[in-house]
Amino acid sequence: MTTVANPDNRVDMIQIVDSNRTDKGRTVSGKPIKVLVSSELADNRIGGDYGSDHPRSEAGIYGLGLKWLRIGFWDSSLNWQEVESRPGEYSVPSERDAFVRDMLENGVTVVLCLSVGSGKNRPDRTKFKSDGDINRYADYVRFMVRHFKPFIRYYEIWNEPGTNTPWGNILVENFARLVKRVVPVIREEYPEAKIVVGATGGHWVYGFPGYGDFSRYTFEHDYLKTLLKSGIAPLIDVISWHPFYGHTPDDPYYRNYPQMVGELKALAAAEGFNGEYLAEEMLWRTERAEEPQQPVSATVSAKYLARAILTNLGLDVTASVSGMFPGECRQFVRRLCTVMAGAAPLSLPIEIESDAANIMHYGFSLPNGDGLLALWTNGAAIDEDPGVKTDLLLRGISVNSVVGVDIRNGMEHEILTGTHNGNLLIRNLLVKDYPIILRLLQ
Repeated sequence: MTTVANPDNRVDMIQIVDSNRTDKGRTVSGKPIKVLVSSELADNRIGGDYGSDHPRSEAGIYGLGLKWLRIGFWDSSLNWQEVESRPGEYSVPSERDAFVRDMLENGVTVVLCLSVGSGKNRPDRTKFKSDGDINRYADYVRFMVRHFKPFIRYYEIWNEPGTNTPWGNILVENFARLVKRVVPVIREEYPEAKIVVGATGGHWVYGFPGYGDFSRYTFEHDYLKTLLKSGIAPLIDVISWHPFYGHTPDDPYYRNYPQMVGELKALAAAEGFNGEYLAEEMLWRTERAEEPQQPVSATVSAKYLARAILTNLGLDVTASVSGMFPGECRQFVRRLCTVMAGAAPLSLPIEIESDAANIMHYGFSLPNGDGLLALWTNGAAIDEDPGVKTDLLLRGISVNSVVGVDIRNGMEHEILTGTHNGNLLIRNLLVKDYPIILRLLQ
């Protein structure tokens, strides 16, 4: 660490998290972030959604450093209508078994969504209104858990039960009955299994300010709240939902998301839940699709995804992104997976002071006692953001050195620091519209 011992504890060097820079005649060189694969990393609680059997490189999954992977919810051969060829007769393609084993051997935790996909011949037309339909689904679940244990430990009951889709429109009371019937089946087959419930999607509305001719998505948290009040909370291990699809940062939903998560957690705890949380299917599209989401550039998509991942991690929620990270998103996620390995959110937030507006930040602890502080300007992202210079005061923080990590440029370098009234001071830090991560080394 280089501390400038001025009488007023000032640090008068510009802090720019970038590849190389020269400050007042002193060259400060960065070095590339050394990225690791999944098997080399502690749990970073970062994952992807792999809902289809389309040919992909398995090595691309654990090569990114992902530690979680959700499968089986779109047009997968693991969907109910594919596995059950006729009532009571089930089969799983051998290549799916090999895929799951490959993930486990490479350090990736698999979450299997037990649902239906697109296409015809779906056995879900009655929306679980009858005991017969519930029992038939329970038989499918029994087969899948028996087949995949112990390679898969996490099993998710259905996908987007409350949304206006062919696989949704399930009344809360019917879905609660389904969960109460299926949970004992999973426990009987695999007592160590983790049962995931929710996978709650949302609805799209046109005409919301800021979205132009496109539609705005809202996660149906009221459906999830009602479900948690139905008596299922003590029975399950993980609560999941689908929070972000193309949101703009000035949207009240986007701004209030941390508060929403806090309210969900408080309700779940009051209803007897004591488990994990999983945010799934986060996505900012880069081109027009059938889905009415407003597209953004590849760079802006990567920036928003990085924000969403760190926001959820900071809220103690595992973050799983929709798709397999096209374009620039791959590099952002790959570096985040390494940097966030083993990180746990702080129970109390780091208090910061800054003259910059609209800074979002989350603090984390590492197993070796070091800390991480992720921060960014939380307004609309652009392709080339000049950043905002600010003096940053971290109250109650005392460290030996600070390293700045730039997940876009793939570089890290020493940050020059000072102290002010016993607090850590960083002057002229350049904060960007994507997360910069400060390693606080003890």
